Amino acid sequence: MTLPAEVHSSHPRRGSHSSSADPFSEPDIYYGEEEHLRRQAQAHRRTLSSSLKRFDFSDLHDFIGKTPPRRTSHDERSHSRKFLIDVDVTLETLLEREDTDNNAQITIEDQGPKAS
Repeated sequence: MTLPAEVHSSHPRRGSHSSSADPFSEPDIYYGEEEHLRRQAQAHRRTLSSSLKRFDFSDLHDFIGKTPPRRTSHDERSHSRKFLIDVDVTLETLLEREDTDNNAQITIEDQGPKAS
């Protein structure tokens, strides 16, 4: 024989005490007394994030040590980018070999070998 949940539960059930309350009834009837709601809201006002310590970069410096500065490009901004291969020729070759339906897209419908 099993006991109902209310009998062997050590904690009273929280929330709405009436599961048969009409959802179209007035809010103070459906949700309960306003004072009960206010007390419940005050009890749950603080959150975990409010008790966490804010991040401090000096802690990181103490833990890791001196971090190297971020590298920037030393190239002149007026110079165009240099590529080690000819990009236009490579794209032409790739499309010619792999794009068999000539729609400028390499898809599974194409018959050529897939680029890897």
